[in-house]
Amino acid sequence: MIKVEVPSSALVHCPKVDYKLARVVACVGCEHFEGLEDRFPDSDVKLYLRFGVKCRHTAITREMKELAE
Repeated sequence: MIKVEVPSSALVHCPKVDYKLARVVACVGCEHFEGLEDRFPDSDVKLYLRFGVKCRHTAITREMKELAE
């Protein structure tokens, strides 16, 4: 298992808040969170493109977005 440090600028469309953008770091305490899915293993692709948020709320892997700060 690979350890991923998710920055606070990582966002996801969350079904618990009517699919508005929410911070991925908040997913960790959610009962629907099933981890991150590595879509491009062993690559140098940016975190936002490489990983998806596995969400059991609607059984889908959600694409991460990046907040420009």
